[in-house]
Amino acid sequence: MDELTRLVEAAATGQLWPTGTSPSVAERICTDAVELLTRRGYDDDVTVLAAALQPPVPPLRTRLRPTAEELPLLRLEVRGWLAALRPDPVDQLAVELAVGETVDNAVEHGFASVPDGTVVVALELRDDGRVHVRVDDDGIWRPPGVAGGRGRGLALVGSLAEDLTVDGQPTGTTVTFARRVSRPATTAGPGAGTGRPGPAALPDAGDRFDTLVVGEPPVLRVRGPVDARAAERFRAQLAALTHGGTAALTVDLTEVSHLTSAGVAALADLLHAGDAAGQSVVLVAPTGSPAAFVLDLVGLPRQSAP
Repeated sequence: MDELTRLVEAAATGQLWPTGTSPSVAERICTDAVELLTRRGYDDDVTVLAAALQPPVPPLRTRLRPTAEELPLLRLEVRGWLAALRPDPVDQLAVELAVGETVDNAVEHGFASVPDGTVVVALELRDDGRVHVRVDDDGIWRPPGVAGGRGRGLALVGSLAEDLTVDGQPTGTTVTFARRVSRPATTAGPGAGTGRPGPAALPDAGDRFDTLVVGEPPVLRVRGPVDARAAERFRAQLAALTHGGTAALTVDLTEVSHLTSAGVAALADLLHAGDAAGQSVVLVAPTGSPAAFVLDLVGLPRQSAP
């Protein structure tokens, strides 16, 4: 304990390594101090818990027009706000997906018959350790399950977050939910990593939907977000490559950065058509990727490699 105390004091003041260390005092204690302590060898596990007061992160409040072109800008804003929290990659992806899905629903369904309007998105980290989200729109409310599978999108949000509420009025909808966020545990010692790999550790796939067809039978490589903006084009391409579901196809989702319920619905219909026609349809999404996270969540089968 005396040795640990000395190392903790040095780690807290940044004296163990002058460069290449975390700016967070708690993280320096849990990584740098434990790394040096365990180099001498121990017969049992060594666990250190460090707690530190954090400066408050200002809430995020942003207003956007109800158009699909606004969705990439919103994702960047949410991602930037979450970066200040430095959450576990899985928590970060869950919040991004839940916010994106909720706004997708508002844009696609709330304004289908309204020429213009506004969507307001607010995120706040509260004292209960949860990110609280509120999405308000002034579109025309339609109950879940009406026209286009809105119920599927809300079900996805409900599986990603807690306390989901939908308050639909004739001229607007308010959706609220919360997600507890944490930071990944770090490990020290020979051969140890820094927590489990998560979606945020993947190369940035960008925010422009794009596809490439290679090989025979064809493999459709998908890149970027498969959201409400891209869903119609994505569905049409799947139908064309499978000749309406009568031909085999592999869909490689490795570089998909964002997969909403609109994309999930297209993939589910593709699998159903393939089963009905006796054709092989394979979805490829490596474990830890954003697409794998969503496919596992909704129960669609996937392979980690082609």
